[in-house]
Amino acid sequence: MLHHVLLAIDGSPCSRKAADHAKLLLAAPGVQLTILVAIEPQSALPIQLFDGFVTTAQHPSPDELIAAQSLIDAVKAELGAVRVQSRVEFGPAAETICKVADEVGADLIVLGARGLNPAVRWLLGSVSDRVVHHANQPVTVVR
Repeated sequence: MLHHVLLAIDGSPCSRKAADHAKLLLAAPGVQLTILVAIEPQSALPIQLFDGFVTTAQHPSPDELIAAQSLIDAVKAELGAVRVQSRVEFGPAAETICKVADEVGADLIVLGARGLNPAVRWLLGSVSDRVVHHANQPVTVVR
């Protein structure tokens, strides 16, 4: 029986579908939902072609935080549920999702199959794939 679901969102169409799936899970009595937005840090940016790199700040910008909260507010409004908490975390998405799932005691992680950044997926693999392989909970990947 489900008690706590972690919904990881990034604003992509697949994460919106994942939110729709989470809404179905909330129909069961007593199920609590935590919505998570993981803001990925960009640790290095190239300066000219192969000349060097510059590191970026290791904290989210105010604009990133505002965008994350707006996304959470929109999903909360769509869900219309009272048993919803939210978190915005800064760090690598897959690792952050797994860490937060453990912290909140989630029984299930729900996330979209494809996120907003196809270039990162091509280079590093998908977030959903990494979560499936490293989470301590069952994972539902929504297409």
